[in-house]
Amino acid sequence: MTRTTLACAFLLFAACSNDAQVQPEMDAGPELDMSIDTATDMLADIPADMSDELRVDFELTYTTNAQEIQVQVSPGGFPREDVDALRFDFGDGIAGWGETLTHAYREPGVWPVTLEVRLDGHQILRAKKLARINPGPDHNPLFLTINQIPIYINGSVPIPLDDGTTYEFAHQVPNNRFDVDIDVLDTEDNPLNLASIRLEAVHTEAIDLTHLVDTTQLESGMIHAEIRDADALPLGEIALRVSAEDASGTTHQRELTVETVELTPDLDPFARPSDWLFRDDQDFFTTTRVPASGNRYQFASEATPNGEADFLEEMRLMGALGSDESLNELFLTRIRQAIRKEVCRYFGIAPDGTAFDGIDMKIFWVGEPGAPDPEAFDEAGTFHMMRLGGVFQGFLGFSTYSAHNQERADDSLPTLGVASAGVLGALTNTPTITDAFLPVHLENGQPVGQNPHDALVLAPDFDPDAEHPEDVLQRYLDLQSVARNIAYGLAPVIAHEMGHAMGLMPDGLPPEGFFGNSPEVAFVGNRTNVHHADLPGLNLMQAGGDTIALIGELESVIERENITLIELAKILSLETRLSPLSRAYLQRKLTYTNKD
Repeated sequence: MTRTTLACAFLLFAACSNDAQVQPEMDAGPELDMSIDTATDMLADIPADMSDELRVDFELTYTTNAQEIQVQVSPGGFPREDVDALRFDFGDGIAGWGETLTHAYREPGVWPVTLEVRLDGHQILRAKKLARINPGPDHNPLFLTINQIPIYINGSVPIPLDDGTTYEFAHQVPNNRFDVDIDVLDTEDNPLNLASIRLEAVHTEAIDLTHLVDTTQLESGMIHAEIRDADALPLGEIALRVSAEDASGTTHQRELTVETVELTPDLDPFARPSDWLFRDDQDFFTTTRVPASGNRYQFASEATPNGEADFLEEMRLMGALGSDESLNELFLTRIRQAIRKEVCRYFGIAPDGTAFDGIDMKIFWVGEPGAPDPEAFDEAGTFHMMRLGGVFQGFLGFSTYSAHNQERADDSLPTLGVASAGVLGALTNTPTITDAFLPVHLENGQPVGQNPHDALVLAPDFDPDAEHPEDVLQRYLDLQSVARNIAYGLAPVIAHEMGHAMGLMPDGLPPEGFFGNSPEVAFVGNRTNVHHADLPGLNLMQAGGDTIALIGELESVIERENITLIELAKILSLETRLSPLSRAYLQRKLTYTNKD
């Protein structure tokens, strides 16, 4: 198998486009503009009654505008202090951040509105309600897809091409490992009879799968009927069909065709372990700090070693490491933990390593307990390696690509990995965003070790919930914020390069690939080239762009009331995610045929 080296351009946050929620009435892909409604503080003070089980709920009301709704998070249910993100998805491609939001729909229909509250530690709470916006008489209340893939790329509608033609396809899924997703978008005056829902797979004959349907899942999302070994389907073309009867006696139906295949080892990205070793211990560059106006600065690197590990040198130049080695070790551990936490979030992995979204891999930092030995690396082995450090000319990361993750990547070589000095320099040289690192600024802040409280607040047993003088607690919060903001900048670049090494994005249209290098598709954006696909949404696996341009692009389409630029940067990081195709592939629920 040939391994290809990629010149992968990925700069901080993915580009701005609209990840439209799947909807039966939609016959084509969504528009490519994204906006985030912000009407109140992003994380308002929401009281919580912790005597109850953790839960979320919200009120949905209709305004005097016929196609406008207001949503408001209900009090209680979860602790505000543990909230990492609070997000509404309005079902039409628009996402909102805030406790109380107003949203106007451009089209009639029945739209699923979902509240997602992400708690620190990666626990996610969800609630769903329907916004019924004047649905027409021919409204079909059933929705059907696989692996949560939006309708415009699930094979149920032809893909529009730029030349005016269309392309029809069926996704390839393992015959014993994929999900059938069903949603009910009915009206109040003619509700669907949930007990009448029937699911079947039609091959040479109909196979009843209704026993997999759990309608209680509709309270917080879709029905996910899991096809596993006990219900393995025949190989070949399969028509999935869902039907149900409404209160008037009318039977509704949806159908979707897939091709089932055997997930052989050469198609299975996790046929053997695929863990990751992050390396911040290598010295390939000499990096210097280049001051700019105000508190801003950036970095310049030469490809010559100087006896100091590249990433540690960059942390020292930021003030995140100082002259006290014991304190440096403590704060470096927090930075490492923050980076790993954010990288894990992209792949649905909890900080403790639990794979809560079906993507089973572990991430280690070099030298920590349980980490593999770099000297034991082998392309046919069980772990990849990723290096942090330096600046690449014009790019922030380079990786190797292996179709179906058949070979393990050594992205710790001098010409590969993540150019962390380039990533961090883009942040520290951006007005307002650079203020996030001011607490440890070399000239205008207090580098780690210079604040008299650093030994206390960096101690492993420091309890931030206990009583402390205000300046002690503030220093703790400042250092935590610095670590998190370093992570927000580096994590999407690291995760992007990891995606390449594990076989994303395969070139070609499905089932050959996942739209990589397919700019001829009408809804694919211009940040598409070899092994990159600019699908609608803030997509982790699209080609990058200029940091300032991306932030400016989003500022032009986002209502920013009560949202600072630093908070906007965090929102962009949290909105950037694996596309449904990438996610399903890494969950081993979707595959492709391209071997290049």
